[in-house]
Amino acid sequence: MAVAERLVAVGRDDASTRVVVAGHALENCLGPIARFNPAVVLFVDAAALDGPAGTIRLLEATDAAEMPGTHTPSLGVAARYLAAETGCSVYLLAVSPADTSFDAALSSAGDAAVETIVEALMQV
Repeated sequence: MAVAERLVAVGRDDASTRVVVAGHALENCLGPIARFNPAVVLFVDAAALDGPAGTIRLLEATDAAEMPGTHTPSLGVAARYLAAETGCSVYLLAVSPADTSFDAALSSAGDAAVETIVEALMQV
């Protein structure tokens, strides 16, 4: 959510790019995302990755189906739905968290990863 919130704050949510803060209710956002008819969807989420906290990895969204997560539907199911509805490509930008407990604060490594991601997405 930190990436989406920061992108909105710096004005990246515009006519060509829709930023959605889905939180734990991804299913509530699928209709609006599909209606936007995107060419590419990029989910950004915490995920257990090999590597220290703050590790960033770009994955095909279908890989998300095999990663444990807290979303219902899973990111993999959501990705397949959006691809079928719109023909878009769907990716997951996964960030390894320092703390996986519910409602944990963003670590300094996580905050640095968020800043790296926001800076990169501002260039797209």
